[in-house]
Amino acid sequence: MMNINYLDLAHYVLQFVSFYFLCYSFYWMMTLFIGSFYKEPETSTHPQKDRWLVVLPAYAPNSTFFEVLKSIRDHQPPNFIEMKTYVLFQNTNAKFIDQCYQKMDFLCNHKSFHNRDGNSYVHALKFICHQITSDNQLKIFDPTHIILLDKDNIIAPDFFYKMSALRGNNYDLIQGKRLPLSQKNGVTSYDQISEALNDMMMRQYRVKMGWLPELSGSGFLVEKKLFIKGVNKLDVNNPGMDKNLLINWLLNFSDIKACFSNTTLLYEEKTDDINVLGAQRTRWFAEQYQTLGTYFSQLFIKGITTFRLEILDYIFALSRPPRSIHLLIVPALLILELALFKTSVFNLLSLLFIVFGVILFLTNQRLWRAAFHVLKMFPSLIISNIKSIMKIGAQTKGNFIHTEREEK
Repeated sequence: MMNINYLDLAHYVLQFVSFYFLCYSFYWMMTLFIGSFYKEPETSTHPQKDRWLVVLPAYAPNSTFFEVLKSIRDHQPPNFIEMKTYVLFQNTNAKFIDQCYQKMDFLCNHKSFHNRDGNSYVHALKFICHQITSDNQLKIFDPTHIILLDKDNIIAPDFFYKMSALRGNNYDLIQGKRLPLSQKNGVTSYDQISEALNDMMMRQYRVKMGWLPELSGSGFLVEKKLFIKGVNKLDVNNPGMDKNLLINWLLNFSDIKACFSNTTLLYEEKTDDINVLGAQRTRWFAEQYQTLGTYFSQLFIKGITTFRLEILDYIFALSRPPRSIHLLIVPALLILELALFKTSVFNLLSLLFIVFGVILFLTNQRLWRAAFHVLKMFPSLIISNIKSIMKIGAQTKGNFIHTEREEK
C-alpha cells in the first residue's frame, strides 16, 4: 500500500489556497496602484445638440424622492441642452405621485412587475426602453442620451454641467461618482469604503487602461442606442443589473468611448442598519458570482478570440473572493502556516501586497477615519458578509432584492 504523508498533503493544499489569495492580493495592489494615477479628462466644448432623458425607476419611493426631484429641478444643464425627466413609479399610491408633481413636472408611468418571472428591476428597465421607443411624447423628444438615477440619488449642483462639459469629448458613456449623504456608524463607513474601492479598482484602474469602467448601478450618462440595446439583452434571471449590462456591452461592442468622473457627484443615503447591509451584500455577491457563471464561457471565448485583455481582466475581477473575507483569510493563513510549517512565502507576500494597497487606497481617498469606524465592528461585518454569501442560490436567481430602509 502507498503511504500518504497527510502533513505534506495538507501543506500542498494550503500552498495552493495561499497562491490563489496571493494572485488576488497582487491584483488588489496593482489595480489600486494604477488607479491612483488616474486623472479625470479635461473638459471640452459643451455639445450643442444633446437631448437628455433622466430616467428614475422608483420602487416604493419615500420622502427622499422629493429631494431627488428638487435637486433635478434646481440644477438643470446648460440652456443649449434639452432635458426631460421620466419616472417609472412602482408600488406607489396616487397621493404620493401628486405630491411629486408639486415638486417638478415630469413624464411618468405607474406599473408593477412582481407578477412576471425573473428580476423585477430588469423588467422595469425593459419597459422603460419600450416607452422610449413607443411613447408619443418620448418619441417626439427623441433623446440622444439617457441618464439613469436611483430613487435616492440627490445630484450635486454642478452634476449636469460636469456631464455636459465631459460630453464635449464625445464620450458615449460617463460614469459619475456616488458619495454618502452622511456617516452615521461603522456600517455606513463600510458601505462608503466598498464604493470607494470599486471606484479605484474597477473604474479608475479600468479607464486608465483604456477600458470600460464598471457601472455603479446609477449616476451614469450613456448614448441611447447603447442603453436600449444593452437593457434589451439583460438576463431577467440575473439578480442584478450593472455587471449584467456592462458584460453585454463588452460582448456586443468594441468601440465605446467611456470615462469615469471623480467630480460628477451624486449623493445617496447609505444604510446604517447591518441587516439592510446584509440584504444588499447578498444581492451584490449573487450578481457577481451568478453573472460570472452565466457569462463565463461567452466572455472567455470572446476575450481569447479577439485578444481583448479588457474582457479577460473582467473575468479575473469577477472571480475574486469577497474583499472582507480576503482581508480575514490572508493573515489567518499566514499564522496557520507559520505555526505548522515554519515557512510562508506566499502568505507573507500576500499580506505585504494587501497592506501596501490598503495604505495607498486609504491615503488616496482620505478614508482613514472611516476605516477606524469600520474596525470597531469588523467582526460583525465579516459575520454578516458570510451569512450573505450563504444565501446565494435559488432565492437570488432572477430575484432583485430590494433593500428598503424605514424612514426615521
